[in-house]
This record gives sequence, structure tokens and C-alpha cells, in this order.
Amino acid sequence: MSELMLGEINLDLVDAETRVKVEAMIEASTRQKMIEKTGHTIGLWNDGKWHVNFFAYGKRFQKKGSKKECEDFLIDYYTEYIAKPSITIEDSFEAFLSRKTLANPATLEKYRQCFDRHFSDEIKKRPIEEFVYKDLEDLARGIMEQGIRKKAFNNFAIVINGIWEAAADVYNMEDKVLEPRRSMAKVRRVLGNNFIDSVIEVNDVDRTDTVFTEEETMQVIDRLMQEGDAVALGVVLLFYSGLREGELAVLRKSNISSDRQKIYVKHSESRANNIYSEGWPKWKKQRVVYLPDVAIPIIERLFELSNPDSDFLFSDKEYTRQEWFRARRFFVRLEKVQKQLGYEEIRSPHDVRRTYDSLLEKAGVPLAFRFSQMGHSLKIGIDKHYLRDLTTEDQKIEYLNKAFSIS
Repeated sequence: MSELMLGEINLDLVDAETRVKVEAMIEASTRQKMIEKTGHTIGLWNDGKWHVNFFAYGKRFQKKGSKKECEDFLIDYYTEYIAKPSITIEDSFEAFLSRKTLANPATLEKYRQCFDRHFSDEIKKRPIEEFVYKDLEDLARGIMEQGIRKKAFNNFAIVINGIWEAAADVYNMEDKVLEPRRSMAKVRRVLGNNFIDSVIEVNDVDRTDTVFTEEETMQVIDRLMQEGDAVALGVVLLFYSGLREGELAVLRKSNISSDRQKIYVKHSESRANNIYSEGWPKWKKQRVVYLPDVAIPIIERLFELSNPDSDFLFSDKEYTRQEWFRARRFFVRLEKVQKQLGYEEIRSPHDVRRTYDSLLEKAGVPLAFRFSQMGHSLKIGIDKHYLRDLTTEDQKIEYLNKAFSIS
């Protein structure tokens, strides 16, 4: 009986025996169509058993046994790999982002920028199980040829790992996708020296010129103190605290101790899709930053200049369009002052942090206290497991006063 005739039979009008026969024929026809759609066949081998053996999605599929067992194997393959709606690389990337519930919005935006920059539209729409190792190698090679920095390549590796881990965990596709960490390690081995030469290590760059000398530090601070507005004094506070400009921007009055000697760093400015918000500090590390005595009158003056109706330290009486001064305002002011002073090398607020740490090091400040002030994680090994900050509060202030006794 043809497939067309089977489809035209109204089972409600036939007897039970005919119904059973027709249903069996429909099932057989459906099974055969599913087997044909796999594109693979089964065969009877010399060992007297039926076999099916093929390679797909980066792995070997094989089965031997009875004819029905092999047919069932192909039908299971069809159901799992062909009939099931494809999960694209883009689907898995979105699942990866949705799992990062505690991540800073700016970090999520960075991952999205990485994904959009390095994954073409064709790759984004590709079923994830069809993305094999060779595709990953080609993608990494293309990125490598751009000569990107190591940090940027590490972001790419994080996105790769996140995409395939989300596919395994969210979509239960662990047996169908790349094992990303092993694949990325293999990419590094295959690309070899070319990979090493093309991925630039930021720490290898000479940073000597990006630190302010003691003379330059005093020149910049003196000029900013002469200007005396909230933004200028905020930049001075960067020199005396080592804060990141994003941490400074959203600093709240309630996060400054009554003696003005401690800042409790709890947030940092975050921007994603041009929307500003209070996010976590870097590494999600809340910390206490101690201030030298010279910074106390600056804090007091900033309180006077601030908006009494706002808890943000940098939200003055007239500037009401935003809740707080954007971090970029401190960058712009620092740049402007350096140009006024005739500096050829224009340095950033992050270079102010380097200057701050350099002054602490010169003053003999213990490493653990320096790391705490800067909001850095302790180095691996002995430092991470055994190094502790044993300085008292009085010793901390004494060290900082020594570091900023420059003149």
C-alpha cells in the first residue's frame, strides 16, 4: 500500500484488525523516512551481524547487532541530532551571558563586544555541534594575525569556554561539542611561536614613562589645588588614595569615615550600552583605603563643595543633570593640566595609580598593605596563602605620611 493511500485511510471507519495493520505500516513508513534522512545505511557483514558505522559532528557513531537494533540506533541518531531544533553558537553565547548573574554589566558588555568582533554572522548562526576544532583554529589564527594583546585574547578564550560550557550545561549537549579548554590548549600548541609573537604581553611593555616623577607629581597637585574645584580636588585625591577613577566617581559620603582617614570602597562606575550604574569594584573586592594626613583637608573641602541633598561626594549644587560626576571628567581634567604644564607624555588616571604604588614601594610599605590599598589580589604561591597585612592602623597612616612627604 502506498504512502498516499495510507494517509487517506480514516482509521475510525475500519475494524480493529485492519487498524492494527495500518498503524504498523504507518510506523514502518515513518521509521524508514527517519532512517533515510540520516543519510546513512545499515549492512549485513560477514560476521552475520548488522552494522552501521559513520563519522559525524566530530565523533564516531557505530553499532552492531540485529537489523532492528541498528535501525533503532539510526532513529535515535535522527531524533537527537537531526530532528531536534539546532542550537546556534549565538544561542549558546546568550545562555553564557545569562548565567553570569553576578557579573559587572561592563564585563558583560566587554564579552559581547568580543563576540561581535570575532564571530561573523555566518558563524553565529551555525549549529554549535557543527563547529569543529578546525573552525576554532581558523578563528584563533585570524585573531592572532591582528596582533592583539594577551588580555584581549584571554577574553576571547573566556567567551569560547563560556559558549561551549553553556551548550553542555544548559542544552545538555556535552557529548556533541568541543571540549573548549583542551581545544584552546591545542590551538596554542599548533600555532606555536607565531602565536606567542602575535599575542602581545602587556607586562612586557616598558611602563617607566607612564609613572609621574616626584617633581611632576607635586607640579600636577599644585596646579590642581590652585584650580580648587571638585573635579580638580578629585584628581588630587586619586594621587593620595590610589583609587580607580570609576571608584572615585561613585564615592559616597557615607563611605568615608568621620575622621576622614578611611574610604570604604564598595562600588565603581559601570557603563554598558551607554547606561551608567554603580557596579562592583574590580574583582568584586570591597576594601578599606587609608589616607595620609595631607588628604584630610581635601576631603573636608570636597564635602563643602558637594550637593547637600546627595550622598555622592561628587555631585555639586549646580551640576544636577547626573547623579554623580562621570569618571571621564577626572581623566579630562588630568589631561588638561598636563598639557598646561607642557608635558609631552600625557598620562591617565591609571598611571596615577602606578605612581601611587611606586611611592608606597619607595617608602618601604609592606607588600600586603600595598596590595590591600590598591585592591589587588595577592600573588600566587606563598604570597597568596601566607602573606598577611599585620600593620596596625597607626602604622598604616605613618607609612602613608612617609610616602607622601615629597616636596
